[in-house]
Amino acid sequence: PGVDVLFVKLDANEEGKWYTTAECMHNLANWCLTKIPVIIPPVSQVPYTDVPVRVVPNQKLTSDAPESVNCFICSKPVRKSEIRTHVGQHFLQGEVMAGDAAKPVVSSCGFCGRRETCLVHQTQVRWKMQVVSNCHSQGFGVQYSKMSKTSDRSPCSNHPCICRVCRLPLWSYTLEAHYKECHPAEIPPTYLFPSADERNTVLNWVPHDQRGKKRRVDAADAAANSECEAEDVPPNVVAPSPDPPAPIQPQSSSNSRSTNDTDSTTDNTTTDGDARRRPLKSVGKRHPKPKPRPTVAPKRRKQPGDESSSDESELWK
Repeated sequence: PGVDVLFVKLDANEEGKWYTTAECMHNLANWCLTKIPVIIPPVSQVPYTDVPVRVVPNQKLTSDAPESVNCFICSKPVRKSEIRTHVGQHFLQGEVMAGDAAKPVVSSCGFCGRRETCLVHQTQVRWKMQVVSNCHSQGFGVQYSKMSKTSDRSPCSNHPCICRVCRLPLWSYTLEAHYKECHPAEIPPTYLFPSADERNTVLNWVPHDQRGKKRRVDAADAAANSECEAEDVPPNVVAPSPDPPAPIQPQSSSNSRSTNDTDSTTDNTTTDGDARRRPLKSVGKRHPKPKPRPTVAPKRRKQPGDESSSDESELWK
């Protein structure tokens, strides 16, 4: 009841009963539901059972997934958001996991560094391309457009690409080694290779949690420290000057007059300079408004009954 039967074709079963197609599909669905195993966990394993109902919406769900993973090459803990840059350092240095040196470069994984273990492919989610891999070191929601670009936080541009010769999936940091090993006679796409600046930036990259406050030393302090080291004097101790300063002698009257004259001249120059620097009075004023144009009454077309001269009558004709 309440369901429109779209198919009215009758099917005969073994017992001779007749059912509509809709009834057959309904019975098949009920039979399939009975075959699905139902697993009901105990109440003690259900989360937030000991919390009042009014507090449950305000509780934040927690995840047991680790934020960092251990690198398979150097066994150091690295964040998942930074594992691609860390593995890129190993790729540029030519370091691989123990036992993977004999395996082909084409099977290298850009997330964990292992070979012949992980698969990667691209998929389109709405209007964005995302990289999907079965590697457990991959972060959540990795976008292909962001992987191929460099930034201050993630200077590594190692991203999956395809070899144009053999059509095999590769990573951009291993593409150069793949062409040298498998296609030495072909022209490699150098625009996909990392540049020299990117190599230096990635090799000198430091994880975010290990970055300390850099001490800035001025050029004068650096020069003073270098001089103290040359003279074997501690940097905090001022070295005595070899020649003492000469005593100050009293100035004569002529000198005082000359100094007064120079002071007066300097004062005059400063006042003149100040006067020159002052803006003109006309600059501060607003520009005068334009004068209004005289309004002229519009000309009226002459009617046939108006008096006119002979010349005008000829023109009208």
